[in-house]
Amino acid sequence: MSTPQNIQDFNTVTGLIFSHLYSRFPEAAEIEVHRLFTWANFEQGDVVYPDGEMPMDDVYPTMASGAPVDVFVRSSIGWLRDEGFLTEYEPVDPQTNHQPRYRLSAKAFTALSMTPTSLEGSQTLGARMGEVAKEAGTEAGRSAIGELVGLTIGATARGFIGSGP
Repeated sequence: MSTPQNIQDFNTVTGLIFSHLYSRFPEAAEIEVHRLFTWANFEQGDVVYPDGEMPMDDVYPTMASGAPVDVFVRSSIGWLRDEGFLTEYEPVDPQTNHQPRYRLSAKAFTALSMTPTSLEGSQTLGARMGEVAKEAGTEAGRSAIGELVGLTIGATARGFIGSGP
């Protein structure tokens, strides 16, 4: 059974966000929707851009699942914030349109700092995610980033429910 496209898209977006914030930790950083995918060498068709160009102003492409990128990324950020993976620092200021800045929560930073035995070498999840995020525009890159996001979120879930017998 294959993973639904919206979940694949969520894993890709989440991996790019984690990579971006891990590389800047402990600083808070903006998550600029129009730049999120340029970090990852996305090709035409992976994210559909109007007229084959990078989005400008309020024109955004769609995810492979068909959801508008801006809505999908903001929804993913909201879920990550609500579930305690991100903290919002400097919320949106409606008068100046100042964008919020985010940083990894202690929970997310701890998970991304782990070195699972399933990873080659002695890389942390965050360091490996930084490497594969550059290739998230390829099928292999998206698959790798999905696995790393699963390990990261899974590590935090095991911390709450225990590792089992």
